[in-house]
Amino acid sequence: MHNELDRIPAGLWAPLPIPAIKFLVRNGHRPASRILYAIVLHKGKSKSAIFPSYETLALYAYVGENSIRGCLDTLEKYGFVKITKTRSGKKSQNRYEILDKAYQLDLNPKSKSAKPLEAMICNTCWRDVSEPEIIVRKFETWEGQRKEELRHKDCPENSGYSLLIPITEMSRGTQRWNLSILEIDKAARGVT
Repeated sequence: MHNELDRIPAGLWAPLPIPAIKFLVRNGHRPASRILYAIVLHKGKSKSAIFPSYETLALYAYVGENSIRGCLDTLEKYGFVKITKTRSGKKSQNRYEILDKAYQLDLNPKSKSAKPLEAMICNTCWRDVSEPEIIVRKFETWEGQRKEELRHKDCPENSGYSLLIPITEMSRGTQRWNLSILEIDKAARGVT
């Protein structure tokens, strides 16, 4: 039984390392992301026999030839590409290998493990909220930035989810003030 990829002729199809490209763009390495894309365009079915010249990379990536070395260093630093220098006659040639890390979806080298969530204050019911009642909502904005919201699960005042604020000296003062107003409002309505 043959693999699905064996039926595709060399040079007609190559998977894009979209996680690596997004990571590079998000971290200010847009030219390096275009160089990675240009390398992928020359990949075909082979993983290690990719050897476009600097001129070809400059043409496909719209990057100046003087900037290519810096972009390749960035790709090597993040572990997306392995570069091997070879000689054929009098000419030296770079061989590029796209590493598996370029295709991995979790590319945040700074986050090693999940930190336990600290207690927060709900900005609707103004109560302290501990970890079991906190929901973390991760999303991506239309600009491509990753954001994270902390929400109070089953907030009694909102009958849904309310945003949380960190506990600081100022937020504690705001919390006391708003709790006193909520108590006065409940007493005026006759709610216990």
